[in-house]
Amino acid sequence: MPRCPYRQLHISIPSDALSTYPSLREKTLVAGFIARAIAASRSERVAIYHTASDNGLDVLISILKYLAEPVYLRKKLFPLKPELKYVGILPPLNIPSLNEGFRDKESSALVKVGLIVDCRKGSRAIIDIGEEKEVVVQYDKCRKGNTVMVLIKENDELVVLPRKYGIWHGTYWGYKVTVYKDLNKLIDEYRKKKFKVIGTSRYGEWPGRLREIIRPDSKVIIIFGSPSEGLLEKVDGNVFDVLVNTFPCQGVKSIRLEEAIWSTLALYSSLEYGL
Repeated sequence: MPRCPYRQLHISIPSDALSTYPSLREKTLVAGFIARAIAASRSERVAIYHTASDNGLDVLISILKYLAEPVYLRKKLFPLKPELKYVGILPPLNIPSLNEGFRDKESSALVKVGLIVDCRKGSRAIIDIGEEKEVVVQYDKCRKGNTVMVLIKENDELVVLPRKYGIWHGTYWGYKVTVYKDLNKLIDEYRKKKFKVIGTSRYGEWPGRLREIIRPDSKVIIIFGSPSEGLLEKVDGNVFDVLVNTFPCQGVKSIRLEEAIWSTLALYSSLEYGL
């Protein structure tokens, strides 16, 4: 697998993303479909903004978080809850680094995601990394319940680092889920972080405009509208660096949110490689 070029791609979706689906089973399937798109595009973060309705929000957050963790840690991270009743029917994300670990070429260390299960005297962290035995590592920032990166060097020395998301050391490590109360506040925060802000709308411009945004080491957030109201019904179009329609001349009355996410992220990823 080639080393992924470093960039920061964040995705923003509404809290009512699953509201048009009546049953928990349908909501689960669509949430899993969205998670696959986020992971396939190597997105670093999914930022959920509140809308007038939060119908399905608990299911959306639970499934996005569940799928983005290593299989060997899920039972400890996620207690049984109704929102995860049908999660077993979902295809796995299959992010290799999360489940198998990653051999870093620069340091020759095997890197794995671990869960701090206990903190003992002397800043000793007890960490589950999916092996037969938990490992004991000196870690000053030890906090029970946190996930971390554990580097296992060739001489068996262990080093602990804060959890990484997105592209790190040339490979993809999954995404983080955050929630915002207001879309305008979300946009303001990303502006302060020097991110380019892309909006999606059927009233947007030709998708080729994305070429103006994509740069090496780019920092981009792509924002999607709600099933109940488009982005231009929530914010002024001038807040976006570019507002694009990634399904121009559509042959159906409306493009579903999950379809828009997949089409937009696939196009963005292709443009990164010179389409």
